[in-house]
Amino acid sequence: MKTYLDRLIEYYIKQASLEYDALKNTPINDTFKDISVGDIIIGKRYRNESEKTAFPEGHQTGPFIVIENNGDHLKAIYGTSNKNNLHENYMMERYTLESNLLSKDTVFFLNIAETIDEYRYKEKIGSLTKEELEHFSNKLEGMKGDISFRPGLIVKYDSNLYYLSNIDDINMTLIGLKKDGNKNCVDINGITYEVVPNDIEYVLNDTNVRIIDIIPKRACRLIDELVTKTLSNKEVPKGKRGDLINYNSNLYYVYGEQGLLLNCFRIKNAAKKEHRITINGAPYEACFDELKDINSRSLYDVCLSASEEEMDYIKELKKSYSKSIKREIENNKPKKLTKKRIKPGAIVHEKLPLVKEEYIVLRRETNTLYVIKAEDAEKGRFERIVNMDIRQVYYVGTHDEYEYYRLCNSVNRVDNIAVTDEYLLELKNRIS
Repeated sequence: MKTYLDRLIEYYIKQASLEYDALKNTPINDTFKDISVGDIIIGKRYRNESEKTAFPEGHQTGPFIVIENNGDHLKAIYGTSNKNNLHENYMMERYTLESNLLSKDTVFFLNIAETIDEYRYKEKIGSLTKEELEHFSNKLEGMKGDISFRPGLIVKYDSNLYYLSNIDDINMTLIGLKKDGNKNCVDINGITYEVVPNDIEYVLNDTNVRIIDIIPKRACRLIDELVTKTLSNKEVPKGKRGDLINYNSNLYYVYGEQGLLLNCFRIKNAAKKEHRITINGAPYEACFDELKDINSRSLYDVCLSASEEEMDYIKELKKSYSKSIKREIENNKPKKLTKKRIKPGAIVHEKLPLVKEEYIVLRRETNTLYVIKAEDAEKGRFERIVNMDIRQVYYVGTHDEYEYYRLCNSVNRVDNIAVTDEYLLELKNRIS
């Protein structure tokens, strides 16, 4: 059975696909005769006089965006400027105005639709522009999950946020984003992001890319202009094995090349005796556990180049380190545990060296797992879902079924991909 939100989204997407000027309804009640989908109104936050005392002075009324006019009442999306009510990680559910219709920065929650009758209605103050209405509709579409990869999205790849700037038959072009930066900043749906034009990823497929949010067209234009300006003013050197490069203010040593990718590990200036290397005679500390593949078309500076003797020594030192880590993994490897036991509700460890965090499996698709760190689950960070290959984890145990059901419910309110509705129903039936 379709939920109210499903019906609401279907209705709104259908309405938004019509011509902007044709979005007028013909209500019966004179109070709402001039109110249309996309209008912004001021209404009472309380439904009756007994609820009025729950809202302090100055917060008893607020803005709403109308999504339905039923003649004698409206359906409208709730908005607030109270930053204490905001959870920055619910990005897909947040919508902010680009036009200057309100005196304060306001966030509208797309998952909160309220009924506004004559008692609650105060006045109409404006309407969404055609571009805002389109973006508003796209956000609702994205919440439902009916959205495909396309330019203008915020995505998560390799645990980092990116702007999807281009997509073709071969790959996606991703531009780095950082929350709350201090330069090259763009406001997107009420959150400030720093655009990092030199952090470019060319992803050959979308298996490890997840859609996080939809960017308004105005913000897309700002990002594209910023990236174009930065790239046109910078000539990228051709990195190769043996180079020490500066990438995103960190130093990396290039130990190999794989197509367009430079295989690197991070290095530091403070040299430890155990992993001490030299590059062009200068001492560094090699961080063999901090590996990164950097696209050769990204922006970076070549600082130094190692000699043949130095490259050979680094190669042998890295090989020795890899062997010691492999032995450690084999010695700690659990025995007689099969992949069949790794299913929703399982607790797993990553196989990566020195990583001891526990993860809870939320969903399994053949060899792909949707997991959440046990620590994040305990602290209520339900949006921090990551994908893992089942071959990269060890089975540790099974989560308590009732607590796991509560966790899945919480996660599903934030990320409707990580836990399927069918599995939630199965869980509910098992514990009832």
